[in-house]
Amino acid sequence: MIIALMVIMISSSVSLIYSKKLVEQTGTIAEQNMHIITKGIDEEINVILGLCDSIRDQEVLQEMMAREDLPEEEAYEQARDISKVLRQSVYSHTAINSIFAFGLKKQVYDPLYQISPYREMISQYQAFDDFIVSGKFNAFSPPSTFPNSVDGADHEEKSTITYFSQYLSNYNFRQLGYILINIKKDYLFRDVEPICAQVFDFTYVIDERGNIIYQVGAPPFTDQMIQAYGTENENASEIKKINGNDYYLMTQPLGSYPDWKVVGGMAYGKVKEDALFILKIVYLIGAISILIAVLISYFLSKKVTDPILDINQAMAQFEKRKWPGKLKVKTEDELKSLINGFNHMVEQFRALLDQVHQEHEEKKKVEVETLELKLELLQAQINPHFVHNTLNALQYLALKRGADDIREMIQSFNLLLRASMSVGRDFISIKEELDCVDSYLNIQKYRYDNEVQVVYEVEEGLNEIPIPKLILQPIVENALYHGIIPKDTRGTIRIKIYPTQNQINILVSDDGVGMDEEELNNLFKEKERRTKSGFNNIGLNNINARLRLYYGDAYSLKIQSKLGQGTCVWFTIPRSERLGRRNYEKAEGAGGR
Repeated sequence: MIIALMVIMISSSVSLIYSKKLVEQTGTIAEQNMHIITKGIDEEINVILGLCDSIRDQEVLQEMMAREDLPEEEAYEQARDISKVLRQSVYSHTAINSIFAFGLKKQVYDPLYQISPYREMISQYQAFDDFIVSGKFNAFSPPSTFPNSVDGADHEEKSTITYFSQYLSNYNFRQLGYILINIKKDYLFRDVEPICAQVFDFTYVIDERGNIIYQVGAPPFTDQMIQAYGTENENASEIKKINGNDYYLMTQPLGSYPDWKVVGGMAYGKVKEDALFILKIVYLIGAISILIAVLISYFLSKKVTDPILDINQAMAQFEKRKWPGKLKVKTEDELKSLINGFNHMVEQFRALLDQVHQEHEEKKKVEVETLELKLELLQAQINPHFVHNTLNALQYLALKRGADDIREMIQSFNLLLRASMSVGRDFISIKEELDCVDSYLNIQKYRYDNEVQVVYEVEEGLNEIPIPKLILQPIVENALYHGIIPKDTRGTIRIKIYPTQNQINILVSDDGVGMDEEELNNLFKEKERRTKSGFNNIGLNNINARLRLYYGDAYSLKIQSKLGQGTCVWFTIPRSERLGRRNYEKAEGAGGR
């Protein structure tokens, strides 16, 4: 009885002290969580600032932005090239909707937004005008629907936040224009929203003008009241009576962008109720503990020993990096929580490893899709100089010969265009690729008066083997322009295709001018060797990259040359009929033939 009374007295004293401390420490805990919230938002903002810095440091973009007062046609090309560079940054950041570059005269460097009605959407963006007038180096806009224009949009529909920044030259720090990065609002606050909902009854992020940037929860007062409180208090915490109820309010600015502040609030009465509830729970637990101690003290020793030994053995097995079996709960006391906690810990470890593996596989999938997208952007872009020269040749034939020659040349040119511009069909048969080579050389023979002879050595049974489209034509074109034509005499190009075990060997050789050892060693170190009069801009480096992407690093382009004797380019691919059928089906489904 004496022990029971002592336990009750001690429990009561501890509960009273704890209740008071709980109310006091609520503010401390709220401040700590507010720091976590602002730190999380700061990290997301720093990612955006880092992206802007990386864009600003791109030397190619610096050169393009520095070009001013260009003729209309060159200005259009400039806008298209700048928008293409900026789209690469958009593809690599899931939080970004779009990125725009503007000149000092507020002209947008994007061909799409230079035409109506998109031009009006840009010119009527008031937040951009306010930023320019403010003279700030950078700033974030309130939420909006930019670059779309939606009349009467509510707070939820305004899902975009724009980051404005002056674009300066890295050489003389002269302002060249502006960069606008459109960010997904929900993505910016996705990590801190659960913490806000857990810690505070309501949370606001507002700017220096009182605009609401983001909010979590439903406060018991109007937006105007919280805006006024946020703009008046820089860094404060206090208990404020609103509509007859006490609320604990906190305000803290962001470190990376002080123009934004986070305002959090919680019902103060709820904190006191929680403390009283805990006091009652402590009384109840104390009474139950005394009763249980009297009734089961005799059996406690044995029931405690067995579960502890089970946990000890399971932990020893876990330390040896072996998964222990799930422990069975044999008691209904505090050891039950310990056993369940241990079982939960093991399950969490398993789940974490599975999650890491799944995220790794998803990351690999995204990287492959990104590489495929870049490959599609690189492949088969028709050179306008070649089209121009071909049309000149057609005009010449129209004057000199009959309609049959013109028809033959048009058919060859049409076949090349269809192969180059086919979408969703990355592989064609060896026969189709050789047809492209024939069509290309058929065009060139009229231009260079049959200065080149082509010899095919293709073993039987290989015509239907699939290979990447436009993989041979650029090599033949390279042999013609850099080997045969500089020779100023008739030359020969030899194409040899033969199998060895599970591989197909493909060689293209010429008896042209060749290359010395120094030029051969520097061939892949230099930028692509392209001709303005060629059919496309696919060079040897591009072919080498495509072979590695499709078949792996073991498959690459090899070149051997000797000055004055000629050059030989060859590569191997795996022999796979199944790969060919799959790609043909893909091409049929996409209408690629």
